[in-house]
Amino acid sequence: MDPAVLRTHVSVVGAAGSGKTWMAKIIAEEALRAGVPVLAIDPQGDLVQMMEARPRPDVPPALLRAWEELQERMEPRILTPGSSHGQRLCLDPLRLPSASELSHIANPALRAEEEEGLLVAVAANLVSLCACGGEEESQRTFLFQVLQRLPRAAPVRLRDIVAAVTAPEDLGIDEVDSLIRKSERERLARRLNTFVQGPSARLFSGGTRLDFTELLRPSRPGRVPLNIVYLNALSNDDEKHFFLAALATELYRWMITTVDATSGGVNLLFYIDEARDWIPAGGSKPPAKQPLIRLFTQGRKYGVGCLLCTQSPRSVDYNVFGNTSTKLVGRLEAAQDVERVSDWFTIEGGAPPWVAARKGAPKGSFVARWPDMPAALAGRAFKGRTLFTRHAGAWSPDRVERAVTEAGLRGPGG
Repeated sequence: MDPAVLRTHVSVVGAAGSGKTWMAKIIAEEALRAGVPVLAIDPQGDLVQMMEARPRPDVPPALLRAWEELQERMEPRILTPGSSHGQRLCLDPLRLPSASELSHIANPALRAEEEEGLLVAVAANLVSLCACGGEEESQRTFLFQVLQRLPRAAPVRLRDIVAAVTAPEDLGIDEVDSLIRKSERERLARRLNTFVQGPSARLFSGGTRLDFTELLRPSRPGRVPLNIVYLNALSNDDEKHFFLAALATELYRWMITTVDATSGGVNLLFYIDEARDWIPAGGSKPPAKQPLIRLFTQGRKYGVGCLLCTQSPRSVDYNVFGNTSTKLVGRLEAAQDVERVSDWFTIEGGAPPWVAARKGAPKGSFVARWPDMPAALAGRAFKGRTLFTRHAGAWSPDRVERAVTEAGLRGPGG
């Protein structure tokens, strides 16, 4: 498989225990060997183990040179939002799109759309985090107006947003009460302020600011960053959803303002383990869903490839799979999952015969389809090679902290 196919996204599906995470890790390892930085989202602790190499005696002799090459190139960083178990990440200050950042977009209408879309996403993320109840649409509209008027020459602190919500007239927002009730605005300001000071402030204080230019820069020539964002130290699912939504929004801003869309290469592999929690099918709209879908629809233009895993393809938004050109299908157990995978190929004239045979297939067995795949490989089952990094049970926050300390990966935010 040519690493260039990563640019048009990859999905790996298979039932629990089918080997899908193993296969996805192989793809991430091969991306690193090809010089492509990886940003992996680890919700449970299954991916963070990639910081450690598989012991040399456990690697088949024929693969030793490739194993050595990965160890020489890979530069692991364990990023822990809101905690110091690894390199602590902080969301404050927020990066809002500035006119200078978007000036390379020649079409004024498209430039305005991109700016508005990013501000809408930031406003929606903050409203979801605050969970004030009431009329959330009014809260989003009001916050959007605030963000539009805040000076954006420099990153915006959360406390600046709190001050603006408290006194919007200072920004020239007239007839505030027509946008949002005063009681609701005051409640929104109080909730936002809890993330500036107090126990809830941990996502916005301490550690290293989320900066993709820095995260994707190697410490020295020849190294390739593997950034693993470990979410399991966060206290609840709401914090996980908010952080991932904020990360995906900032990744999109970085992508459209920094990346050369004409380069033609793969600039980053964005890897999400078990996508159904973040991009569910149907009308459910957790905070990260739209920002992530936007990466799938727009990322290929900028060389930002996405890799997702799921054990339940029917539970993930159909539009995501429609935007992944490479699909690896492991063992399927539910008839509904076979039907969903069959649907992927409808536009190509119908599902190939091998799809039905995926139900009850052996563990570790996959069939794939990718752009320009040799005809001789069509429908052929295969297994992945030996992993070059550790693959064991999920790591707890304490286990992560111990491994990071022993490896000397504490970093500036630790």
